[in-house]
Amino acid sequence: MAAVVHAYLVDFLRRGPARAIVYDVLFTERDRRTFELAGERWTGEASDRAFAESVARAGNVILAADVTSDELAQTDRTAVDRLKRVSRFRRTRPSRRRTAWCCRTAS
Repeated sequence: MAAVVHAYLVDFLRRGPARAIVYDVLFTERDRRTFELAGERWTGEASDRAFAESVARAGNVILAADVTSDELAQTDRTAVDRLKRVSRFRRTRPSRRRTAWCCRTAS
């Protein structure tokens, strides 16, 4: 599915307003296709950019990530340091019926 479709979904949920938008989908590759959607021609690059901009505008989107040790070795050290500052997931109890998981960044 084209990333621009996800952009439309994020924009729709943001207007809801959704408290959080969580994606359990890995976006592992750039879209290199050219396609038509609702009569408009899109490039993969424009589609990916539209999704990234929607995520940034919403400010409450959580995306799944999968990082291997090889990828960490090739990653910018500041990004790795930021990941290390995130504390372990801890259990919180927003209500008696539901249990949520969250994480906090270390100060």
